Amino acid sequence: MANQARGARHSKSGEHRRADGVRTRARLLDVAEELFADLGVEAVSVRSVNAAAGLAPASVHYHFRDKDGLVRAVIARRGEMVIRRQAELLAQIERLRRRPRAEEVVRLLADPFHDLLRREPTGGARWLTIVADLVAANDERVYQVGFGPGSVQERINRCAAAAFPALPEPEISLRWRLASTALLQLMASSAPVLATDAGDREYEVIVGFVAAGLAGVCVRKNAHGQSR
Repeated sequence: MANQARGARHSKSGEHRRADGVRTRARLLDVAEELFADLGVEAVSVRSVNAAAGLAPASVHYHFRDKDGLVRAVIARRGEMVIRRQAELLAQIERLRRRPRAEEVVRLLADPFHDLLRREPTGGARWLTIVADLVAANDERVYQVGFGPGSVQERINRCAAAAFPALPEPEISLRWRLASTALLQLMASSAPVLATDAGDREYEVIVGFVAAGLAGVCVRKNAHGQSR
């Protein structure tokens, strides 16, 4: 009986430690997300995250190893849901077995971001600001958590290429990269509005604007100046 009691105490103690660890990790992610969004990732130190969270100086290193690990964890926390939704939308387009339209490709990227903003207005806006800044800087950390080679994002890139088969791959790749970067920047700057019912119209304008721009720069002209 004594051994069973000691075992039960050890088990409860372990559960408490794990629960404390989960809460500490979540606290660090929340604080880091806020600081990264407000100040920029590069301007925020590990020490400042620990201090703002009211935790020990080694907390970030214990839970995330280093700052890069913390940045990747911040991206992945909300990004995993975004990626799953993008995969669902992409599968729907792929089943159509036809050339996708520019707006459909843009929505593949944009709709899950919009869903996130509507579901989590504050956290979603901060996360989108961070991702938009990292993508604009071509920061490899944003591509290491599901947005890089072999990912859904790569399949979306191929979908964009399929929308404009007349363009060589390097040309469509450049145009799609610029369009997707612009989309992220526009959505991040309008995030507080997009998170509300009143923002639906603005969202449609952003999607239409980026889609029209993408289609415009992807039109090739023949020797007679005619679009094709």
